[in-house]
Amino acid sequence: MATAVPTSMNVSTTCKEEVFDPPKERHKSVSLSKYGERIIDVTGSWLHCRYHMTTTIVAPALLSLPFALSLMGWYAGILCLILSAFVTFYSYNLLSLALVHHAQLGQHQLRFRDMARDILGPEWGKYFVGPIQFGLCYGAVVALTLLGGQSLKFIYLLSRPKGTMQLYQFVMIFGILMLVLVQIPSFHSLRHINLVSLILCLAYSACATAGAIYIGYSKNAPNTNYSIKGSAQNLVFGSFNAIAIIAKTYGNGIFPKIQSYAVVISTLFSVAISGYWAFGNQSQGTVLANFMVNEKPLLPTWVLLMTNVFALLRLSAVCVVNLQLTNEVLERKFADPRLDQFSVRNDPNTSFSLLRYFVHRTVSELQREKMGTLVPGSLNISTADKETGIIDTSEELDAGALFVLKSKGSWLHCGYHLTTSIVGPVIFSLPFTLALLGWVPGVLTVTLAALVTFYSYNLLSVVLEHHAQLGKRQLRFRDMARDILGPGWSKFLVAPLQFAICYGAVIGCTLLGGQSIKFIYLLYQPKGTMQLYQFIVIFSAVPLILAQMPSFHSLRHINLVSLVLCLLYSACVVAGSIYIGNSKNAPARDYSINASQVNHIFGAFNGISIIATTYASGIIPEIQATIAPPVKGKMFKGLCICYSVIVITYFSVTISGYWTFGNQSLPTILTNFMGDGKPLLPTWFLVMTNIFTLMQLAAITVIYLQPTNEVFEKWFANPKMDQFSIRNVIPRLIFRSLSVISATFIAAMLPFFGDIMALFGAFGCIPIDFILPMVFYNVTFKPSKQSIIFWGNTLIAVVSSGLVAVGAVASVRQIVLDAKMYNLFANM
Repeated sequence: MATAVPTSMNVSTTCKEEVFDPPKERHKSVSLSKYGERIIDVTGSWLHCRYHMTTTIVAPALLSLPFALSLMGWYAGILCLILSAFVTFYSYNLLSLALVHHAQLGQHQLRFRDMARDILGPEWGKYFVGPIQFGLCYGAVVALTLLGGQSLKFIYLLSRPKGTMQLYQFVMIFGILMLVLVQIPSFHSLRHINLVSLILCLAYSACATAGAIYIGYSKNAPNTNYSIKGSAQNLVFGSFNAIAIIAKTYGNGIFPKIQSYAVVISTLFSVAISGYWAFGNQSQGTVLANFMVNEKPLLPTWVLLMTNVFALLRLSAVCVVNLQLTNEVLERKFADPRLDQFSVRNDPNTSFSLLRYFVHRTVSELQREKMGTLVPGSLNISTADKETGIIDTSEELDAGALFVLKSKGSWLHCGYHLTTSIVGPVIFSLPFTLALLGWVPGVLTVTLAALVTFYSYNLLSVVLEHHAQLGKRQLRFRDMARDILGPGWSKFLVAPLQFAICYGAVIGCTLLGGQSIKFIYLLYQPKGTMQLYQFIVIFSAVPLILAQMPSFHSLRHINLVSLVLCLLYSACVVAGSIYIGNSKNAPARDYSINASQVNHIFGAFNGISIIATTYASGIIPEIQATIAPPVKGKMFKGLCICYSVIVITYFSVTISGYWTFGNQSLPTILTNFMGDGKPLLPTWFLVMTNIFTLMQLAAITVIYLQPTNEVFEKWFANPKMDQFSIRNVIPRLIFRSLSVISATFIAAMLPFFGDIMALFGAFGCIPIDFILPMVFYNVTFKPSKQSIIFWGNTLIAVVSSGLVAVGAVASVRQIVLDAKMYNLFANM
């Protein structure tokens, strides 16, 4: 676009329409015709958007989630909750991307039916999307009004158990409140109400969670039974019913008008898990009903009153938000846009004219004063630079670089990507490496590996910055090898090594994800008959969805969550190790190395290879490619974030795990938490740790899919067409899906892939992350052969080369020793 689209609106009606439509086309506008733009008042901030979003999604419907879990069980229910969260988060982001794309083209779509009309055709908007959305939102208003009446009746019966008032009377009382609130003039005017609504949803969720936990621990606690009642037919239909309940809980039919998942996760999961934990398969349609047994409350009356008042107030806010669609249609049909919004002509409800006038003056006058005349923002860069943020012109870039490696990120985003690419559940094997090396050599090796990799990744960054300053920014590892060492090195060594590491990591994470789900399953079904491959397939459903994220940069929020998750599960592992170490079930500590001399030597080199692999990334240039120029110094800040997390997690897990279990430490510390098949920690604690691990594994899987995605885009996408055109979307969907499906098949077929991955680590991770950065730096800057940096880099490269050879031998030896346990599709 040659002319930037304005991002603000003027006070006057004419300027409001000029924001998105050129002046000559103002009266031809379809999206902003009539009075609808005054309902969908485009003046909110991202905070207001979050308030609206939370109100539309997090409704009292979440109180039915324990009932949904009673229809599906622990494992399937929580998995469905997690999948629904991922899918809806992804879905709403896709909608947002489509809306932003059309807005950049000068066509701001304000309604779902506008999107359907412009993307699919007028009939889709008029006869399909419009009626469905209207039915959904108006149906929600009807249902919420009914729920409001039921909530009022519940409060009434707490005070007057023998009261004679009927439900319809309470529904009418609640309707009067709606009748007043519906006169608020615009969606934006609801921002303060929806902020209060956000607080209310946290409040009643906390009440419901606290109430369930209180009852679960009280003498009146019901006999919890988590088995699923009913015949096979009822089980199937009940499961689908539960899925529908969960999907509706996450549903939001008015997204294009409002554009916080932190509140969603904190409320939905806390209520679902605590409610089902307390009541099991006795969970009723709403958990509040479980708080009453034989019409006698299990909680203090004031707690039930407070919870219902919070829920009642929240219901009114949700109801008003869902009425905005109807309001917009009515204003569009009957209001005159040429007259003032608050003229008598445009307020045919004369009985509420004064009310609406004063409501407007109290909630919207400040808004008019703030708007003023704002200068539209603009960018003084070319279209190609605006889209990718890189120095090269779009003609010089292939589709992989343009679409996947968009350079729009900050150093903070870089830190999130780096942390996800390095810090993963592989750290659970670090106590095992100390069992192979001992206290002093083990801790020393972990420390040296941290120092060397931090230095190595900084060298890579310096080389990349140097070439960027020369006008040729290198976006991929193979680009560096091609420009520094020659095309042959890139084509036949670096590219195959990097592909093997990254795709191997995808397979390994998929396998670990399946094993983690199986671990949770066996905690609740010790004699369960489900096989490992089935859990691998279940886990792969999440990467299959997340793999469609369009670019590396679009993963920044997922990788921020991943960073938090790695801190959480590391804290769980450390706390669990310390708890077991100080408990009566603490194992006898022995820190000696029980092995023959040969096994000791090979074990030591195997431990060093494992430690080196835990620090490996393999995609440092691709991560730096996501940073918006100028890049100088930003990678160092990102590495500082990453290594702060590394120091906290690696050393705490390593030392606490080895301190507790000594030379009995197993290849993953979580296995040590099960003593003779019985958990040494509370089951809920192990489940929580595994869920954190499981969620981060999904993020790691997706980040290591990016090099594969970039290659697919380069081969099959057309860089001259829009990234989201049908021509580019269909190949992307097909090949990214095939990539995940192939990794899933390999993980299921070769459940001993961990041993093979150790060989990949020796041959791939060490050369890519320990050797090549030293070589790249010395070849690029040619430091004096008498300088410390030259000989330091050379020494690291030589020692690492020796580790490649020895580590490869140790890995092959381990494969030979374990070969007797290898079976295709084994249930390991």
